[in-house]
Amino acid sequence: MSEKTTERNKRLLGKFILLGVFTSLLGSLFVYLIKQSLRDVIGFAIVMWVICFLSCLSARFKAAERIIGRLFAIWIGFFGSLFITFLPILFFYWLSPLILDRLTTWLQVFVFAIWGLLLILGLLSVATERYRELVLTRLLKLGRLAPVAYSFNLLMIAILFFSSLTYVLANHGALRLNAPSGTKISPEVVRDFYSWNFLQAIPSLKVNETLRWKEPLTYDSGRVGLMLVIFQLLVIVPVIAAFTWFWKHLGKPKKKMSGAPWQYPFPRESCD
Repeated sequence: MSEKTTERNKRLLGKFILLGVFTSLLGSLFVYLIKQSLRDVIGFAIVMWVICFLSCLSARFKAAERIIGRLFAIWIGFFGSLFITFLPILFFYWLSPLILDRLTTWLQVFVFAIWGLLLILGLLSVATERYRELVLTRLLKLGRLAPVAYSFNLLMIAILFFSSLTYVLANHGALRLNAPSGTKISPEVVRDFYSWNFLQAIPSLKVNETLRWKEPLTYDSGRVGLMLVIFQLLVIVPVIAAFTWFWKHLGKPKKKMSGAPWQYPFPRESCD
């Protein structure tokens, strides 16, 4: 067989493979569109038309290419930052039902011990003024809202930890919670209980009263009160202090320094 024949056969094989892939994609798209409602099909068509229009616009005009590229970079950066911010919370949201439903008692104790240790290390980073200045000022280099994201992660992970631990202890009879009539004690209700107590601890705002949010659960057990005291001391006080730190530094005048302007929104001298 000559080299020309071999080369032609390779090209034909490549074309057949490409045709097969294209046919498979087209068939999958056709099956998908058949299963969807007319409204979803129209929405999909509009999205594809917009993408094609922007692609043609970018190919035709350099200015349009730059503007679309910047907008796309902003879009990727925004959703990327949201993903990075909420990734730790999503992990512990996944971990919480896993602990409650699938682990034995001894494995629950082990996981809670590791989780609690990590939480304490995170809370210690904002527990004192010295550590807050050190940690939160460094986080500012990652972005203006990085300290807020860090504090919010600590709060949500702590609420998940305490609510999961309280629910397990209540199931084993070590704690007793009282639910309003018609309400079943569940992990979500216990989570609301700790969220309610956090908002209740914010001075002068009266968030729960403004929202007309009644206390999800009540208690007449000193052990539950002890859990709330630990929650207030270990979580509420440091987290509120971290948010207060950010609010105080938000109004400080900016100072020119080397590097990108968004990396150092506040003076470096605050680290000293």
